[in-house]
Amino acid sequence: GFMNGYDLFNIQDEEQDKLKSYDIAKCYSKCITDPYEKFISFNYNATPLEYKGGEIVLGLYYVNTDDETLFHKSNIYSTSIVKYGLLEGIIKPKNIKWYIPASRTHTKTSFSELFKIYKDNCKNEVQINKLLNNLTTGLLGGSKFRRTQFSCSLDLNDAFNYITEYQENNCFLRQYEGVSVFGHKVERNKEEHNIPIYIQILDDSNIRLYKLMEEATNNKIENVFYRKTDCVVVKNGNENIKIGSEWGEYREEELPTKWISCNYDNRIPEIKTPDFTFKYNKYDIKDSSDY
Repeated sequence: GFMNGYDLFNIQDEEQDKLKSYDIAKCYSKCITDPYEKFISFNYNATPLEYKGGEIVLGLYYVNTDDETLFHKSNIYSTSIVKYGLLEGIIKPKNIKWYIPASRTHTKTSFSELFKIYKDNCKNEVQINKLLNNLTTGLLGGSKFRRTQFSCSLDLNDAFNYITEYQENNCFLRQYEGVSVFGHKVERNKEEHNIPIYIQILDDSNIRLYKLMEEATNNKIENVFYRKTDCVVVKNGNENIKIGSEWGEYREEELPTKWISCNYDNRIPEIKTPDFTFKYNKYDIKDSSDY
């Protein structure tokens, strides 16, 4: 979304001629094949711990911040972006409230062979290769299981009976030339997923985007007009920025045709302090016969 107080209404028309747009070539593919840290996963016993300072170990961290240059306000972040935020002075240790240490780590090259197979088999089909890369990244971010169960009948009463029986579910009914198509949709959270790895990919992408903002503005991030995923729009951009086409390199692009405003407030997780006050009855028991 828009940054530093800018929007389409308070920017002068003549200033738009000074805007330049840059993006990162194959940003997510670069992040998943060349990550800053090892990939992580958690078991069912993983428990949040209060952060009291010290080493930033591999895991996930809850960071309380209003920053929108590197971070997206208060949220849960991975090790790489927390380290980088501390290094750049964007956050301080006091901004880190709690963390979950990783239960297991996986090598940085976990996905390299798969993406190489994609590239070799796609040959010069760049769009298909991009589709496979993005599909794999998107699958890592899936946390819900969705399924549609349906039936069809020439008798509309069958549909009504079905909906009556499964009325607590998300039922649907469609009619096509006398045929009733009916059923219900199932959606539930997965018991096992790869969200921690997906968070790592997003955070690595935001680190690379922050570096692009610095490079594109000669370290004057206040001149960043707009950011989105792997793209930035800046005023009075760096004329000497290094341009390339390899994964992770910067490219100059046309200005976006659609501008999206973003409010990060809806990403702030609700953090509740556990209630450790237990109610119990006290009995005067001196012998097992008193039980």
